[in-house]
Amino acid sequence: MPKNISLETVVDSCISGFEEANKNYKEWTGGWSARTAPEFLSQVEIAKVLAKISPAVSLEDKTKDIISIAKGETRGRSPRNNLGRMDITVWHASSEPRFAIEIKKANTPSKIGNDIRRLGQLVDKCPKLQAGIMIVISGASKKATLDARFKKMETGLRLDLRKKSEYILAINKRGASIYVG
Repeated sequence: MPKNISLETVVDSCISGFEEANKNYKEWTGGWSARTAPEFLSQVEIAKVLAKISPAVSLEDKTKDIISIAKGETRGRSPRNNLGRMDITVWHASSEPRFAIEIKKANTPSKIGNDIRRLGQLVDKCPKLQAGIMIVISGASKKATLDARFKKMETGLRLDLRKKSEYILAINKRGASIYVG
């Protein structure tokens, strides 16, 4: 296992996992996109790819537990703030959180605003956390619509869009063609 895992490597792994989830779901459903699948499918496939490059990967950790571990608080009361759960946590070999990842199916910035805030709070409270990563899954009948949608999310929430997957052509549950990214 590499001692230092770059943000770019983690993002590339997340994209690979999403592409695998989409491939599997298309196969199982006769062509439907991962946009119509539960987020958990993408979560598991991304975690499987991340587990190949990290000493430990976990799913659905309570955010307050991640903060407690990061601060070395192994006994006593948990922090009072209830920030929900992180979809995926990538850990250092030293059992400290390294990356926190949220996955969300969304078409508008308002659908991911709370997740972005939770990631930001977690990064603020965990000094050794390298980054919070938001994976947004969206679908549209035209690539240009997806481009505009992601640009609006990036601008509206002041995000740093590091990378996006190639758009994947699939079908929705009604049989219409859809691009997913």
